[in-house]
Amino acid sequence: MLFQEAEQFGEEHGSRLGTKLAATTNFCDLDLVAGDELTQKIILEDLEIAEDAARVYHLFVRLVDKIQDKRLERICEGRPIENCTPEQVIDTTDFMVSLKARYHGGTIPIVGVPWSQALKGVLSSVSHILKKPMTELAAEKQDGKTATDQVKLSE
Repeated sequence: MLFQEAEQFGEEHGSRLGTKLAATTNFCDLDLVAGDELTQKIILEDLEIAEDAARVYHLFVRLVDKIQDKRLERICEGRPIENCTPEQVIDTTDFMVSLKARYHGGTIPIVGVPWSQALKGVLSSVSHILKKPMTELAAEKQDGKTATDQVKLSE
């Protein structure tokens, strides 16, 4: 809803067609995609999420604008745009850039024990290993014992 309202506001109060055609936002889009129903619902209904997505979109548009400025500077060898050929000006915006970010979830298989116990075991094992001298760890490895065997025995 936020993007539609902004587009409508632009249509009612915006500038002339020439400026609108040149706007970077006419050539950019943002897809916020979710693989599960709950997250999709949150994305569609939560105003705070919509505002954050809009901020990401506008930061991306600013990035594209900066790239265009840098391209113009290099293509026209530092000359002002008025001193560039029409082809050079067209080449300034003739590029593609994409930003891709993903979150794949942070799941750990359920092992039938509370998280606190699972983490306690992992941290205990790490702590045990860090306290031992390397020579002692090497000797245990030669004996066929592992650090986790030692932790189990001491519990």
